[in-house]
Amino acid sequence: MESPKRRPKRKLLKLNDEAFNQVEKHAKKIAAALCTATKKGNCISARLLVGLAQDQIDTEEASRKQVVQSIGKQIELEKEWIAPPLTPEEEALATGVPLS
Repeated sequence: MESPKRRPKRKLLKLNDEAFNQVEKHAKKIAAALCTATKKGNCISARLLVGLAQDQIDTEEASRKQVVQSIGKQIELEKEWIAPPLTPEEEALATGVPLS
């Protein structure tokens, strides 16, 4: 957690960025290693795998929400379709009232 009095050092920020990049670059290998260790009974690996899965689920849910929101915005921006007026024959068929 960042202290309100001082900002993290530049070296620490670079180290965090590099660590994140390495994790992204080797994600499949890391997940496979965690899975193998979990199957052998390593509880820490199991916890890490569950954490990764939960983050993935949250990401998928967020992306679905974004898709739904963008579709909603598109619908909102579209003009409402207004049907042409009915002919007397069509109106009679629709209402069940015979033509006079």
